Amino acid sequence: MMFPDISFAQWSTVNSPDTASPDNIIAYSENSEGYRLEINKDIDGAIRSRFILKTGLISLSEDICPTYQIDSGMARNTSIDNTPCIFAENQSEYIIGKIINNRIDSTILVGLMNGITLTFRFRLQNGDYRETNFSLSGSKRSLTNVLGAQVTVNEI
Repeated sequence: MMFPDISFAQWSTVNSPDTASPDNIIAYSENSEGYRLEINKDIDGAIRSRFILKTGLISLSEDICPTYQIDSGMARNTSIDNTPCIFAENQSEYIIGKIINNRIDSTILVGLMNGITLTFRFRLQNGDYRETNFSLSGSKRSLTNVLGAQVTVNEI
């Protein structure tokens, strides 16, 4: 059995130019296939995960949200409150946590911080099916920068 090469992926942070909050940091990883994952905290304290297609692919199918799975955990295709993903031309977005009193209760976020591999499975608008993986190595440090050191993350 062959496993995809996910060693290229590493996590970094950058300040977001697209937000009203100047201290909004985005944690991101781009894998060897050119897919990108971004996680940020919005102005209301919601933690958002954005999966972005590699350059050159057509749009995601709007019939079904991409599925994401951390290690051998449960595959999901919704936000933490079971709402569907938010589609844009070449990306899908999920809410994976919410900061309340410097605390986040999110099994998904705990998995992203402590897991090994994140897998996305998705269908394109033309009907093609794709799968890609992201290494979670180094994600904890980058996500802590996004959330803030004072915020605790708990599994529910």
